[in-house]
This record gives sequence, structure tokens and C-alpha cells, in this order.
Amino acid sequence: MLIKKGLTFLLTGCLLALYACHKPEISLEEAISRGDLQTVQNYLKQNKEGYPFLISAIQNRNLDVVKALLSAGANVNATDGEIGVTPLMLASNEGYPEIVKTLLSAGANVNLADQDGTTALYLASMAGHTEIVKMLLKAGAKNKETKEGFTPWMSANSHGYTEIVKAFIAAGVDVNTIEKKYNLTALIAACIEGHSETVKTLLAAGANVNSASKDGSTALITASRNNRPDIVKILLAAKAAPNIPNKDGFTALMIASLKSYPEIVKILLMAGANVNVTTKDGLTALMLASAQGNTEIVKILLLAKPHLNMRQQNGYTALQIAKAYNHPDIVKILQQAGAR
Repeated sequence: MLIKKGLTFLLTGCLLALYACHKPEISLEEAISRGDLQTVQNYLKQNKEGYPFLISAIQNRNLDVVKALLSAGANVNATDGEIGVTPLMLASNEGYPEIVKTLLSAGANVNLADQDGTTALYLASMAGHTEIVKMLLKAGAKNKETKEGFTPWMSANSHGYTEIVKAFIAAGVDVNTIEKKYNLTALIAACIEGHSETVKTLLAAGANVNSASKDGSTALITASRNNRPDIVKILLAAKAAPNIPNKDGFTALMIASLKSYPEIVKILLMAGANVNVTTKDGLTALMLASAQGNTEIVKILLLAKPHLNMRQQNGYTALQIAKAYNHPDIVKILQQAGAR
């Protein structure tokens, strides 16, 4: 992560440089433990913002040192001047709730962003620090996009951090917000990664079960494509429409048939998926399964009584496709079912 890889190295260099120029008689930690405010202030004179010392205290999880530095005048919103990372961002990323609480009490700006547009809320959401996310939201943190177009909200859903998702919902986030970069909703993002509890939470909060991504894929199509049978069941129970196609005309059933996911094919057929729907090229689920050579799925589809002799755009039937792809077992099954 940016902070862990870049910031620590940079800040360590800053500290070493400062110590090389002027090494105090006692350490900062010792001065604070002694209550030696003058020495603490002398440290701060080396860097009026107190940034490297404050960062060092956070990295070492030394809450008392953080408090003492802030009391002595360290700037709670100071940055390194290059990456733009604040003490609050570091504490939020590392997961130190007591330090975050202290920084917020000292007036830390929750909505400052680094050079990449990353905020403390984004870092805490990405890392799964629920308590800190709640603190930041309560302090007024916004669901701001990074320069790459990602948001704290979407990050929490993509990672399946259900308790953080609940915190955002409680704070009033629109559960149907579409992330601009990939035109995804939180529900679709959770389906991609298979986070069933997050999916349930989103649906209970009013997520549109039939909303689609940029390519027209609904949550049901997404779950089917990624072989998530448990989520397919959850979505269908929430009234997901099984026959909505994506922009290429592929339905969830077609995709499950193409990718050879028999369990999902069965679930979709039981829910009323139309076995005879065609893509823009005239392909049916049976044709796709025949091309793949999946005898199990062909048999399942035949139980749904498909039109056996439908032709795709180039005039081929499922039987002809099975022959073309050299799947003799499927040819036999189709012929026995009456295909020609």
C-alpha cells in the first residue's frame, strides 16, 4: 500500500536526517515521559510542524507521545509535503483507533486527501478498520473518490466488510450509487467477489437488484459468471429478473451454460429462466453448452424442453454446432432428443 511502502521509507529518512543534524541529549520519548516540556519544544523547533516526530509516534503506537506533541504545538494536519499524507491518514491505515480519536479531538481534518485523492476514510475502509470508519463518518468524513475513481464505500463492498457497509448505510450513503470508473453498483461489486452477507445487507437496505453495469450485466449475471450459486439464490429470492440480457444479449442462463456451471443452470431454470432466449447472434443456451461439450449441462437444458432445431445467425443448430466442435456424446444426446 502507498503509505506502508512509500511513506514509511520517506519519513524514516526525514527522521534520520534530522537526528544527524542535531542529536538531543535525551530522546523525545524520554523527554515526554519525564514531563520535560522544554525538550519536547526543542524537538519541535527542528520542525515547527512536528510532522516527523508525530509520524514516528504513530508508527510506534505511542499514544502518550502523540498527545504530548499535540499539546506542545505539533500541527495535527501537517503533511510530508510530497505524498501529502497526514497523521490521521497514517493512523487510519494502520488501525490505531485511540490515536485516531486523539487526532480528531485535536482538530484533524477528516477530508484532506493525498496526491492520489486518498483520504483517511478510504484507507480505513480498504483496510477493514470498522471502528475507525465509524469515527471518521461521525466526524464528517465524505465518501470522496480517489483520482482513479474509487470510493471508500465501494472499497468496503468489494472487500466484503459488511460491518463497514452497515456503517456507511447508517451514515446515509445511497446504496445505489454508481462508481464512475467501472459503472458498478455496490451490489454488483459484492457479487463479483462472492460476499453473500454484504449482498444481503445491501438488498435489505434497498439496493436495486436489477441494476446493471456498463456492459449491461446485472448482479444476477455477475454472480452467475463468477460461479456464485449461493448469491444467485439470494438475488432470485429478492426478485432478480432471470431473463434480463447484457448488451450482447447474454442472459445469466446463457453465461452459466457457456462457462459450464451446472448448479447455477439448475437454479436459474427453476426460477423461470427462458431456455430459448437468443443472443444478438441467435445463440441459445443449448447451443453454447453444445459448443463447450458439457454433456451434463446439455442434459439439464433438455429437461426444460428447449426448441431443439433453432438456428443461430449463420444457420447452425445445436446439433450442427456439436458436430462442428467434435462432441460425439452431445451429438448422440441431441439426436436421441429429436434434434436434426
